[in-house]
Amino acid sequence: MIQFKKKFYFFKLTDTWFQFEPTYKNIFGLRSYSYIQKDEKLKNTFCKKTYSHTIELSLENEEDAIISNFRKKTAQDIRKAKELGIICVFNKDINTFINFYNDFARQKNIYPVNKKNFETFTENYVTCFAFLGDEILAAHLQLFDTKISIARGFLGGNRRFDPVFDSRTIGMANKLLKCEELFYFKQLGIKKYDFGGYAENTNDKGLQGINEYKLSFGGHVVKNINYQSYLYFALRKITEFLDRRYK
Repeated sequence: MIQFKKKFYFFKLTDTWFQFEPTYKNIFGLRSYSYIQKDEKLKNTFCKKTYSHTIELSLENEEDAIISNFRKKTAQDIRKAKELGIICVFNKDINTFINFYNDFARQKNIYPVNKKNFETFTENYVTCFAFLGDEILAAHLQLFDTKISIARGFLGGNRRFDPVFDSRTIGMANKLLKCEELFYFKQLGIKKYDFGGYAENTNDKGLQGINEYKLSFGGHVVKNINYQSYLYFALRKITEFLDRRYK
């Protein structure tokens, strides 16, 4: 289980991943339970139940077997990224990640993040960077739970809006970073990697491209169950109507 608090406009939301807790606290607070995979018949949840989709990849096979399921172009781009000298670094440098991600967020017109949002992550996260020389080309923040043996992509940004680098190089760096993340978690004993969502039946070209990027690593689409306290569900619907960046 991963639990953290994050800002939702002027409120604090408690978000719990992978495990649902049916409690009376759900009546009064802003609480969400995300990416639950076991669909149990529960009574008195005090929450709105919804469904979403994601892409999962088993990490229980050998590395060569995992790579063999990558799409041909993805495997080629990963090799080319290595030939260019792109290297991947894994640490807990949250400050560098936030600065990099917020630059990306401003250019993409999405909400930036605040360090306070990550204070409850403790040891359940890793920051991942793809470097070309001294320059960061892509950065990902990953969350993981060793008890239930799953990791999930949380946030990511890259330099595709930067005219200094061509989009092809950025794309290759992003694929190499994802590949190295899979093997990083495999070495930790994690058995399943969750790519962080799948936009089902979307007509949005951007989301379609993200779907294809995630599928190119050989994973498959699965359904998740989500619970949201009724208060949070109502507020979320209002913000989706008023503020497109929350969609």
